[in-house]
Amino acid sequence: MSLGLVVSLPLLSLACLFLPFLLLVFLYKCIVLLCLSLSGFILFSFSFYISPHFFSLSFLLHFPLSSYPPPSLSSYLLYSLFLDSQRSLIGLAHRTKYQALSVNTSFVS
Repeated sequence: MSLGLVVSLPLLSLACLFLPFLLLVFLYKCIVLLCLSLSGFILFSFSFYISPHFFSLSFLLHFPLSSYPPPSLSSYLLYSLFLDSQRSLIGLAHRTKYQALSVNTSFVS
C-alpha cells in the first residue's frame, strides 16, 4: 500500500462523516433564505397599500433608539434593506408609468 492511499483513506472516511452534516447546514440555509424572501415579498406587496411613513413610525415605536437593551443590529439592517427595496420598487413603478405615458403620447402625435 502506498503512503498516499494510507493517508487518503482516513481523510475520505472523515469527509463521509461530515458530508451529511454539511448537507443539513446547506438545506437549513436554503430554507431560511426561502422563508425570508417569501416574507419579504409579502411585506413588499403589502407596503403599497400603506404609507411608508406608517412603517417608519411603527418601527421607531417598536425599536426606540434609547431602549435598553438596544435592538439588534440585524433588525436595523433588515429594516434598511426593506426600505431600500421598497424605494426601488416604487421607482420602478414610476418609471414604467412614465414609459407608458410616453408610448401613449407617441400614438397621439
